[in-house]
Amino acid sequence: MRSLRARVVRVMLGALVVASLAGCAASPVPAPTAPATPDAAAPLFASDEEALAAAEEAYGAYQAAFDSVSASGGAEVDALETVASGVALERARSSAADLLAAGARGIGDTSFSIHKVQSMEYASPAETRIALYVCDDVSGADLLDAKGDSLVLPDRPTLVPFEIVLAATERGLLILAEKNFWAGESYCSG
Repeated sequence: MRSLRARVVRVMLGALVVASLAGCAASPVPAPTAPATPDAAAPLFASDEEALAAAEEAYGAYQAAFDSVSASGGAEVDALETVASGVALERARSSAADLLAAGARGIGDTSFSIHKVQSMEYASPAETRIALYVCDDVSGADLLDAKGDSLVLPDRPTLVPFEIVLAATERGLLILAEKNFWAGESYCSG
């Protein structure tokens, strides 16, 4: 009886040691998975802060792409396809065509600041729309004609107010859908 009890105790102790050591062993690394497509019913963002950060990044990507198109004299308009859609894309294409026809090109970079959030809707990717009032800063950019002379008036405003709308694509990425010049009193200072 005693040897049976001793054997049971040894087996149980051995099982405990194996179990505790198993916790120290390296866990298998999970295989990488492709990014999930957004759930059509789930909100695209967890908070207003996250939505605003994504909107800021998306509009920054649009500006960088448009600066690139402008630097090419309007020739590389395809760069806008991934950062704009709808009315915003058509207006950007039209501006690029104007540059190309005039033999003009942009130099320098534009930047922006968000003045105010107009509205945020992100209940689902299909319904995501973020409207912002922004101030485009064009002080670091110029427009040159074919001879290299500036086409920009020296007293132009360097902060230009726009109302923009960003919308989600089917893949859940924000891109510029609308960009309208703010014709009212400017809310941009400087």
